[in-house]
Order: sequence, then structure tokens, then C-alpha cells
Amino acid sequence: MLGRGGTRVPGTEGTRVLRREGTRVLGREGTPVLGREGTRVLGREGTPVLGREGTRVLGREGTRVLGREGTRVLGREGTRVLGRRGTPVLGREGARVLGREGTRVLGKGTRVLGREGTPIRGVETFMPQQNQIVDIQKPYSIRAAHQIIYFWPGLTEKERNVIRDAFHQIERRTCLRFEEKEFKPWYHADRWVEEEPYVLITKSRKYAAYSDNKVEDVAMRSILYITDKALNYPFWNQSRGMVIDQLLRFMGFRPEHLRPDAPSYIQATREPSVSMAPSFFDTQLQWPFDPESVTIPAEARNWYQLTQYCLARNNADIGAGQRAGLLTRWDAIKINSTYCPSRVVEADRRYGPCVVPRLHSTDRVDNSVKKTKI
Repeated sequence: MLGRGGTRVPGTEGTRVLRREGTRVLGREGTPVLGREGTRVLGREGTPVLGREGTRVLGREGTRVLGREGTRVLGREGTRVLGRRGTPVLGREGARVLGREGTRVLGKGTRVLGREGTPIRGVETFMPQQNQIVDIQKPYSIRAAHQIIYFWPGLTEKERNVIRDAFHQIERRTCLRFEEKEFKPWYHADRWVEEEPYVLITKSRKYAAYSDNKVEDVAMRSILYITDKALNYPFWNQSRGMVIDQLLRFMGFRPEHLRPDAPSYIQATREPSVSMAPSFFDTQLQWPFDPESVTIPAEARNWYQLTQYCLARNNADIGAGQRAGLLTRWDAIKINSTYCPSRVVEADRRYGPCVVPRLHSTDRVDNSVKKTKI
């Protein structure tokens, strides 16, 4: 131990003690302890703790703090926090949060993993967007072109007919096939066939979404929630178009107005409340932007206007495909490019809908199949 003259005095444990002027002090365990001048202090476990002078301590300034499990904890500045299990937890800045089951939960429009580790992908509600891409996730896996469909018993006959009509419009121009089967209870043998996934379609009052689940590691089951608004919209064509849009999102396609290159052709007339950056298939992005796509909401013309780079269409044409309840020519090309590329012939991406005007300036979508072989 150091006396008043700065000399060294051995303590009870044989360790030396330094003065308060920034010299190090050895504690009872033989570890060095730093004083008030910014020197480091070793705690009971031998972990470093930073002091008030800018040394590292996991405090409020965004520096890391070592918790009880030896994991680092980040502060309020958007840094990551490790929970009791050593899993990273993201804060309010949009970072990922790991739940109790080790699954991550993302914010609005991103996928959420449930307690069983199965992904539930929401369908974004329509709002005008400016596509400032922050992070584009990897594209979702491509589903099979042939889907086995079961209707939930709660669907009315009218609602089933709307869905069947949507199936017909997709099948007549693409290689996608939807095979409807009579509903069977979950314990029926037909719903436990290996390597034969199926889709159970039901309705939701508030949102459109879907979930993929592997039941007992044998059968892959998907549940597709179609909105009540889409199934019971007063106008049949637009009702069918809204159902087609939700079916295509289930198959992996994303709204055209959220493409990374969409701001070059379409601009929001109002300030967007949230910016979304969904992932896209490369086969969807390799073809030109289509302002009439069935994936663009019917009311989008009230929120968007076309730019000088899309002079071949009018603002009234935005979302025309969904209002008509039909796939556009370019919708069919993008779907076939993804699931059956050999069926796409004589399609030139240089002459997209923003370059070549339609023959008739109406709200009707051109349904010709001259350049797409079905």
C-alpha cells in the first residue's frame, strides 16, 4: 500500500495499492483495479468495466455492456442487445428481435415467424410509397406451379365462385394450375401424403396473409387468408382482380409499384407514411414496369401519378388490371418467366407498356396473347 510519500506498502493479501492519481490498484483477487482518472476497473468476474471518462462500459452512450451471461448488451442507439439466452434482440430502430423460441419477428410488411418456427408472411396494405430501398431480402422460394386447393367450409358459394373465377383467369394465360379438391378433415389420409403439399383457403376480415407449416414433419400445409373485402366487393370484376392479386402474392410476386425502379415511372402524390422494400423475383424485375398490373391496387390512381418516362399511359390507367380483374400481357409474361420460361416467346423488354401505347385508351386491359405462348 502506498503511504503519503508515494512509497509502496504491501497489503494484507500481498498485493500492492497505488495512490489516487491514476495508478493501478490490485484487489483481493490479484486483478488490477483502475481509479477515477479513466483507468480500467476489473470486476469480480475479471470482466472489464469502463469508467466515466469515455472508457468502454456498456452504458447509455451506445458502448457495450457485459451482462450476466457474458453476452454484450447494446444501448438505445440502435445497437443490438443480447438476451438471457445469448440471442440478439433488436431495438426500436427496425432491427430484428429474437423471441423465446429463437425465431425472429420483423416489423410491418416483413415476415413474422410464429412459435413453431413457421413463417407467416403478411400482405402489405396499400399506401403510397417512395421506394427508398434500405434492405432487400433474398427472394422467397418458388412454389410449385401446380397447387392442390381445399376450401374452408366457412366460405360461401359466392366467395368460392370468385376464387374459382380468379383461378380460371390465371390458368388461361399462364402455366399455373390450381386443382380444387373436396374438403377433408385434417386427419384424413389425403392430407397426409408425403411430397404433396396443399393449400387451405379461408377468409380474413382484416388482412391478407399466408402461413407455411410442416405437419408432423410429413405433410406441408399452407393456409392462405383472403380478405373479406376482396371476396365480397360490390363489383365482380374488381373483386376477382383483388383475389388474383392476393393469389399472386402467395405465389411470390410483389406489387409493381414497390419495385426498386418504380419511382422512375410512378410517383406518390402524397407523403407516404411508411417505406416498404419487399423482395422480388429476378424474373419479375427483368421485364419492364407495368402501371396497369393486376398487382397494383385499383385505387392507386388516386395516390400516384405517372412521370415523364411513362408517356404511353395515363394516370387513369394505374391499377387498371385489378379493376378489370384480368392479368395484363406483362403479368402473364412475368409469371411464365418464373415458372415456365420456355413458354415465353417474342417478348421484347425494350417495348414495355410505358413505351408502346395501347390501341384503345380505355380502362380495359389488353388481353391479347399474341406474344405469349400458353
